[in-house]
Amino acid sequence: MRNNILFLILFSFLFVSCVNSLDDQKDSLQEDNLLLFGENILVEDGTLNFKDENSLKLVLEGMKQSQGILQLKGESQNLIANTDYILPDNKFRSMYDLYEKASEEAYLYYNDWDSYNLFKKKYSNLYFPEVGDDYSAYLPISNKDLAKLANVEGYIKIDGKMIDCKDVDSYEDLDSLGWSIPSEAGIRKSNSVEIIHYNNGKDLVWVDVFDLGYSIHGTYLLKIEVNFREKGFLGIWYNRRASTNIKAWFKNESSNVFRMGGKEKFSSHDYSPYFDTPLPYGTFKMDLVYGPLGGYVLSGSHFFPLPNK
Repeated sequence: MRNNILFLILFSFLFVSCVNSLDDQKDSLQEDNLLLFGENILVEDGTLNFKDENSLKLVLEGMKQSQGILQLKGESQNLIANTDYILPDNKFRSMYDLYEKASEEAYLYYNDWDSYNLFKKKYSNLYFPEVGDDYSAYLPISNKDLAKLANVEGYIKIDGKMIDCKDVDSYEDLDSLGWSIPSEAGIRKSNSVEIIHYNNGKDLVWVDVFDLGYSIHGTYLLKIEVNFREKGFLGIWYNRRASTNIKAWFKNESSNVFRMGGKEKFSSHDYSPYFDTPLPYGTFKMDLVYGPLGGYVLSGSHFFPLPNK
């Protein structure tokens, strides 16, 4: 009888242990999966594994659409919403996370060549052009949303196969994206209009504006890229964390719309204000307050004509 009781106690203990083990395994499996826009993505060794190409496309489209929704949510008090999509908290670290960390630490490493080389080694997965006096660290993936899905080495998996997402490896690539430092005011190879160019030898700020036309919601969209660099003691430019605050107006004979917003992060600061206007042309004006210390007040404007005019 006593042996039977001991057996039951031992069996109960083992049963509870097995149940707890299964629960722990279930929780572990949940932690190793990332649910994005209805797609269940497996996280394997720090890399997102999409079941197929369509799954990746659905997630990228979801990220894009969510940012469009955030733009509309900025209507309250004329604010421009922060449209940077951020992945839910998880153990996954992306190439974009690496770039963000490098940009926040950059000011510590541009005081002498030994420190710079240490910085370059620490963030060797990023792209360092070293062209002219541009020694900034750049994101080596042209699609910023894709960079948020790629691992710190720039890879994703599709059906278990490793895919290299890096497509930026020359200064010409940076030029075509509008990311490079303009050699002169207003000289760009991208399809943007540069409305502000400020260089005092220590701080460099330039603002590109893109005409995006009408959104699916019927609102007129402009994309504003506020770019900046700081010159270290080495006499070379680098990207760093800074703050910007903008005030933007769009005016034509039927509309006079005001928007404002602010950010604090590394360059570039991307704003996508929408303007309630039935006309696809008008005068755009912007005032910019740029940090990181004190602040510079800069202004620029541009007239956007009718498309194809």
